[in-house]
Amino acid sequence: MSWTRSDPVEATVSTEGIYDNAFRLVDETGRQVEYQVVSSPVGGTNAMMTISFIARDIPSIGYATYYLVPGRTGDADKLRINITGDVVDTRFYKVELGSGGIKSIFDKEQQRELIAPGRLLAGEVFSLQSVGNGAGEFTSVQQPTMEGFEKMGQYGSRWSLLENGPVRTVLETVHPWRNCTVRQRVTFYTMARRIDFQADILGFNGERSREFRMAFPVAMDSARVSYEVPMGVVEVGRTELPFAPGFSKPEQIYNTPCRDIHPREVQDWFGAADDKGSVTISSDVAVFDWVDPTGPNARAVLQPLLLATRRSCNESPLANWYLQRGDHHFTFSFFPMPARRIAAGRTASRRRNHCL
Repeated sequence: MSWTRSDPVEATVSTEGIYDNAFRLVDETGRQVEYQVVSSPVGGTNAMMTISFIARDIPSIGYATYYLVPGRTGDADKLRINITGDVVDTRFYKVELGSGGIKSIFDKEQQRELIAPGRLLAGEVFSLQSVGNGAGEFTSVQQPTMEGFEKMGQYGSRWSLLENGPVRTVLETVHPWRNCTVRQRVTFYTMARRIDFQADILGFNGERSREFRMAFPVAMDSARVSYEVPMGVVEVGRTELPFAPGFSKPEQIYNTPCRDIHPREVQDWFGAADDKGSVTISSDVAVFDWVDPTGPNARAVLQPLLLATRRSCNESPLANWYLQRGDHHFTFSFFPMPARRIAAGRTASRRRNHCL
């Protein structure tokens, strides 16, 4: 990318002999940078400590350098995010936690609610029956069904506070399911307009025909859903091929119009937008959907597909299953943006391209 970036960083450093663990973090200009201890040193000759901070305005082609120097930080505690009951109040958002997910994200800059009420909460993990047919869908993309439906919220799971410091606040909810344990984490940043969502499927037993997804129901009545593909962006219902995909052989005719095909393969991000602003989610997976599989819903529910178990499309009765037993980890970043910022970004992009 041809522009500067600001992103969270985690760095692990040796604490042996470092100023009795009393130090400041500064950049190459000597400007103090607030940091947060993620894991404290235990001691000994190999004592290590992990810290988190926001690296700001890193050049597109270049780097920034940070130093540990003697001293103590000053007003870091004043940056802590306020948490009252189930309400998390940050500089950018006012968030209401629910059982198994987030009920509300009010964007203070856009002055509007981003999450639609309904059957699924933001960041909530859920699973459905998903039979599929291995590598070949043959005539149309198979859709999941509600048989064996599970979601985090049905267990009445509550949130636990793991971190609350000058850089970030981390909350977690964990609950056993019938075939695994699901752990969800959400991270809010004091000085960054992003929310990170982490989903961990732990000890999955490989149950057949099972699919796991994460939900982001957006509160937009006429959302324009788009996603990144190699060398471009596709807007659902507008920029696909204006016909059905075709066929591979006479008995395998793909006759579903391109605009109606879902889920879709995605590269790095997917999102939804309207005239007021947008929500963009970084993708840690290969496939996403926007059609609510749990029932009729006029609004888009953005859903990264986390995991699915499938049987090989080989016609032999001995065809193998792809069960994917074990632990699986996924991370997504949630970026809201008002329309005026989107317009400014497009103008800046045109200027950069002109210069190139």
